[in-house]
Amino acid sequence: MKKFLLVFSSLFLLHSSVLLAQRGKVHTTSSTPVTKVSKDDVDLFGKGKWEFAICRENLGYSHQSIKVNDVSQGKQSQFNLNLGTNYYVADHIGIGLQLMTSMNTFKNNYKQTNNNWMAYANFTYGVHTDNNFNFYARAGVGVGESTSKYTPVTGNSTTDKLHEFGYKLCVGFPIQLERNEPVYFTPEFHYNYLRDKFDGGKETDNRFGIGLKLETFLFCREMECDHRAKYAFSHNAYDQNHSFFGVSTRGMMDFGSTKTEYDNNFPSSKQTYNTGDLSVNYNYYIINDLALGADIDFGNSMYKYSGSSNKATSTNFSFQPMLQLNLPVENPCLRNTFVKAGYGFGMETNKYTTGSNTTTTKYNTTDFCAGLGYNFFFHKDLSFTPIFEYDMSTSKNKDTGVKEKLNGVELSIGFRKFFE
Repeated sequence: MKKFLLVFSSLFLLHSSVLLAQRGKVHTTSSTPVTKVSKDDVDLFGKGKWEFAICRENLGYSHQSIKVNDVSQGKQSQFNLNLGTNYYVADHIGIGLQLMTSMNTFKNNYKQTNNNWMAYANFTYGVHTDNNFNFYARAGVGVGESTSKYTPVTGNSTTDKLHEFGYKLCVGFPIQLERNEPVYFTPEFHYNYLRDKFDGGKETDNRFGIGLKLETFLFCREMECDHRAKYAFSHNAYDQNHSFFGVSTRGMMDFGSTKTEYDNNFPSSKQTYNTGDLSVNYNYYIINDLALGADIDFGNSMYKYSGSSNKATSTNFSFQPMLQLNLPVENPCLRNTFVKAGYGFGMETNKYTTGSNTTTTKYNTTDFCAGLGYNFFFHKDLSFTPIFEYDMSTSKNKDTGVKEKLNGVELSIGFRKFFE
């Protein structure tokens, strides 16, 4: 529990992979100690190391039906992909790739799709010292595309397309959480530039950000499927007083501005903004195989148009207690299977200011989920975890009483970090 308090006190701004693990033949559970980090492996940015973020969702998919006061309003689906890794080709020198994709579809007689992707190539220089002071500087250049398409019930569809170019700079300071464990808590400061070109003009976005993230640095030889290690990686992971951070642990805080310019004489526009988001999922095993935990989510945003008093702000908070049960069996392969369920509540407040007038809308929210997952351990205390679940959420306008309900299936895949 002390480890949870230590880490959680630092996770007020968690920020944001290459690995495949597979289930194999049943082996007898082994308590053979996992090989400790050798003297040659001490350099965090040594040649041959792989670096990637953990405790975040790398792939997510959902398909939901929408009802307002029990009247169908259509269906929507969402697909998100966030993959990235850096490989150190020489001591202190790393190269990397990052791919981000989002595909959203809404159908209600008509059809609306919004798809975008962005790919970055990164270059990293890292410095490691014997007193556990680590520092890296990273630069990345990326290209992408964003497409919106509207298909009416009758008539021709319309398509808008943006061509994107961007670059980013960041510095990070990895701090080792546990001795002889390759998991690091990294404060990171970053600057991002993004330009969208469209027919008749362009939009540029400049933002500065600060965040914290959990990440790992591993050699290929340190990554192995759990069954090949005779389940030494997952041994005792679900015992009483052990705990873990889930794949929905993330966060960020950004400050920036967006400027839109047109090729004709139409005047340009500019808006400033700040956004923040924190989502933490923590679970603690109160007895063997049974964990209690919670999803906590907080978000805030403000957008303001330059040269006017027009402003939009939004704040949301949710708290969802969770229960997870790993199969209480002797077979170590089957014990990595778990079922989970949770029920939570929250609130959302939106404010719109135009001149001297302010409109405020408040909502109460509830959420229920139940699902099935599996922990594919590939290193001591690290697992690659897919979760398939059913989710039902409700949002109620506090003034009008109008209820919006979303329900459907979800799939999420990411990395978990376990603590002993």
